[in-house]
Amino acid sequence: MNAEKWIEAILQGKGSVSLTWLLHSGVSVKRLRAIARDHGLKPKGFRVERARAKQLAGLLAEAFALNDLVRAELAQELVAHYGPGEASDTRANESTELASSASTDSARPAALEKALEQARAATERAKKSAAKARRSKQEALAARDLAEGQLAELTCTQGQQARAVADADRRAAQLEARVEELARDNSARDHAELTARLAELVDREESGRRRIAELTSHSRRLADEVEELEGMLPRGQRERRRKQAVSSEPTPATFLPRFSDEFLRCLVDLENEHQRKVFAAIARLLLQGFDYPGLHAKQLKGLGGLWSIRAGEGLRVFLLRDGDTVTLEGACTREEQPTFLKKRREA
Repeated sequence: MNAEKWIEAILQGKGSVSLTWLLHSGVSVKRLRAIARDHGLKPKGFRVERARAKQLAGLLAEAFALNDLVRAELAQELVAHYGPGEASDTRANESTELASSASTDSARPAALEKALEQARAATERAKKSAAKARRSKQEALAARDLAEGQLAELTCTQGQQARAVADADRRAAQLEARVEELARDNSARDHAELTARLAELVDREESGRRRIAELTSHSRRLADEVEELEGMLPRGQRERRRKQAVSSEPTPATFLPRFSDEFLRCLVDLENEHQRKVFAAIARLLLQGFDYPGLHAKQLKGLGGLWSIRAGEGLRVFLLRDGDTVTLEGACTREEQPTFLKKRREA
């Protein structure tokens, strides 16, 4: 670029040269298009391939102040076109042209010197901007490498945590399944045991009922035999026995038993030996009555007419008497009798 163009540009800018003019004048339009395309810059109303050099130069001059990478690349282009080698040749040519024109125009040398100084200053600023852009680029690359390393480490940590969580969930599911399985097994085992005990108790109750029915039938047969034998006695003796029976308190020959739910629950808690003793005492009571010596029958005070009979050592049976019917209310050992009687008082 000759001195006249520099002088014209400096005079038009009132002593200064714009970056747009420097790019338009010093950088080829092909290079300007390449820079704009690399950084995704598009001039308004034009495609990059169709835009002219002046439009591209204005677009890149605006991006120079906003984008560090654009600034660095443009600074390198300015240094390449307005560097020291070209500047020395330009200064030599300009000094020759100025010397030839010194005689015709005295104002041009001063303006040319000023333009050269401004060009040198612009070149220095471009160099500093290029160096700053290189440093910024290096810092950006270092920051990017650090961020990528941190991201990789974070991704690895997240993967480890995800695997640990999945392993914990799998173990928890296995434990829950095991707990449910054990609960089902225990429930089935308890249900089977209770069912077996209930069936055994029902069988014993049925056996007791049958035994009581047999004893009752036998007792009635014996009573019929007694009545038949009494009919064979002389009349006077029969009259005396009838009078003795009327004078004494009538006592039923046998009793009808009824078993309450509480009695059956108490019977379940007793041992087999105690259960046999309880049924033996009940049979003696039904056949012999409350006056049988071995039963030690007694009525308890303050318990609503509750009776007690002895079934064994430290074992008693509790019942209610209503005519010829007895209702079995409970059976327990000596240790459990206070609790049973307390419940009866509170009921």
